[in-house]
Amino acid sequence: MPPALYRASHWNGPVAQLGERCVRNAEVRSSILLGSTILPVAESARRGLCPASMIHLIFELIRAILGLFSFILIVYVVISWLYAFDIIDRRNQFVRSTWEFCARITDPVLRPLRRLIPPIAGVDLSVLVLLLLINFLSNPSHDDVLGWLERLLYGQGSVL
Repeated sequence: MPPALYRASHWNGPVAQLGERCVRNAEVRSSILLGSTILPVAESARRGLCPASMIHLIFELIRAILGLFSFILIVYVVISWLYAFDIIDRRNQFVRSTWEFCARITDPVLRPLRRLIPPIAGVDLSVLVLLLLINFLSNPSHDDVLGWLERLLYGQGSVL
């Protein structure tokens, strides 16, 4: 049996506290949506699963990935500016490999935006649009689209 299916009483420390919190939350909510199956919260808490915390963990993981992507995008822009103004040498192996890595990560996402948004005076605005979109999706204050969706899944938010 995988560790996630053990009862919360088999765990020690923070995990046991998390399981106890799930049981307390089970008294408040009658059911939760876990994947495509609706399970009673008390049953999932007895099995050691806390779907509310799993949903939160998934959304925090999405926020972390978007934050990392934003960082890679900013590094890509800075290196391309340093290349354009001839501040760094293109023959530098570290800089070239860093730029190629960033380009391979960001170009598949930027390519459709570049088709929609043409460069203005030689400046690629698709990067700025993508950064604004990422900020709109995953604002650190959780007052964003992902925060709204998370609250909606918890049953604490409204659709509109």
